[in-house]
Amino acid sequence: FFDNITTILFELILLNIAIYYLVKSYYSEKERVEQQRDTIAQQHEELLTTEQELEHHKKHLERLVNERTQALKEANEHLERINKELELAKIKAESSDKLKSAFLANMSHEIRTPMNAILGFSSLLDKPVPEEQKNTYIQIIQDKGKLLLQLINDIIDLSKIEAKQLQIAKSEFNINKLLNDSYITFANKIRNLNKPINLKISFPKDYFILFSDELRIQQ
Repeated sequence: FFDNITTILFELILLNIAIYYLVKSYYSEKERVEQQRDTIAQQHEELLTTEQELEHHKKHLERLVNERTQALKEANEHLERINKELELAKIKAESSDKLKSAFLANMSHEIRTPMNAILGFSSLLDKPVPEEQKNTYIQIIQDKGKLLLQLINDIIDLSKIEAKQLQIAKSEFNINKLLNDSYITFANKIRNLNKPINLKISFPKDYFILFSDELRIQQ
């Protein structure tokens, strides 16, 4: 009987020991699982944080790319405008050079015209001519001298033409006198060419006043 009791007690002790280790093992495993769960939860939070940071960096990079793209676009447009302005400036400079050459060539011709008139009428004064005609020649020489002086001033004022500051000098003058002077000048120049010219004036004779730039009209 005592042997049976001893056996039962021994078995109970072994059972308690087994239960103790099983319970200990259960709580140890439970603790480990909870730690793993906490670790996984922490890692998940870290992943979410990392994902949010990556999204933030992505948006920041996209914003930088858009800003740089816009800046590059504006720089290209500015460069294109500068190129167009330079091309227009080049064309304008070339056109200005051509205008200068044309202007100087025209002025050279315009200077020769009053010079020829002055020399021609001066040579006529060496010959005996009626006093009235002599006075007419002197007046023409004086007028052509004024014209020549004005032409020289125009050449000096070439910068005013380039700056678009050349002004029309209006004044009262007798258009008939201007036409007669021009007629006499050209008639004397082509006298020996057998090509006579006639002056027909439809204005009132002798005295007809205009208010304009006499020099420009005569040119």
